[in-house]
Amino acid sequence: MAMQGGIAMSDLIWLTEWRAAPDHVASSFTFELSKVGQLNQVPPRMVGNLRNVDEELAQRVADGLGIKLPPKGKAAREPVNMEPSPAVSIQKNMKDTLEGRCVGILFADGSDGEKIDEVVTVVTKAKGKAVLIAPKVGGAKLSDGSLRKADGQLDRLCLPRQATRAKEAFPSADLHWFESSGHFPAWDMPEETVAVILAATR
Repeated sequence: MAMQGGIAMSDLIWLTEWRAAPDHVASSFTFELSKVGQLNQVPPRMVGNLRNVDEELAQRVADGLGIKLPPKGKAAREPVNMEPSPAVSIQKNMKDTLEGRCVGILFADGSDGEKIDEVVTVVTKAKGKAVLIAPKVGGAKLSDGSLRKADGQLDRLCLPRQATRAKEAFPSADLHWFESSGHFPAWDMPEETVAVILAATR
């Protein structure tokens, strides 16, 4: 029953919410499953279970992992096809306000500082928090030649400050900054990623 309930809920959330961002969902599953040590065992079973949620999603994850689409996972009961529910939709229940929310403002070399300030002012007046995000930790050089510091890099999942915690937990580890990468340096900067791995393993 737990398996059946999990499939029904996943199906409901997929139809209601995730359909709006299928690329992100498929990429997330692919990324996380690619980190599993037993690549020939766990990912196929997980993708097989995803077939109970959505065949297209399962196929995209399988393609991303480079594996054949496995047989559909067997549920305790036949999965129930549910209709989309506005009640569980974050998007449809979103309040028309910036109050209490973080608003990421992307900028890079050559950006207009005055325009950035205008957006920050609007967000702040609406009681939101403006977060400046740039490709590099140090910020970017604006169109007038000045340097604008950033609050973070393009990766909004692993923030720069988490590097300090990681070093404290693993003091013998080497820290390497990918200056122009988002959450997936292997995709954004493949050559540098390979160089870092080879340098650490040779």
